[in-house]
Amino acid sequence: MTTIELRSKIINKINNLKDDSLLTEIYKLLDAKFDDSEVYHLSELHKQVVEEAKDQISRGEYLTNEQSDNEIEEWLNR
Repeated sequence: MTTIELRSKIINKINNLKDDSLLTEIYKLLDAKFDDSEVYHLSELHKQVVEEAKDQISRGEYLTNEQSDNEIEEWLNR
């Protein structure tokens, strides 16, 4: 299916939708995808948590993906 065909099918489905909540969700999804102007601002608590995580990383207090996967696998096998 080409991009043009896909776009046409999506537009047709949207035009036939009667569910307002689904239309709202579709709009939110598209708006979030194309709206680069909105900046998310962290709360002070979130900023503190991010700084703490950065400090932990700089001290080497973290797991690699492989280590994390191994720990999860061990936990699941208990």
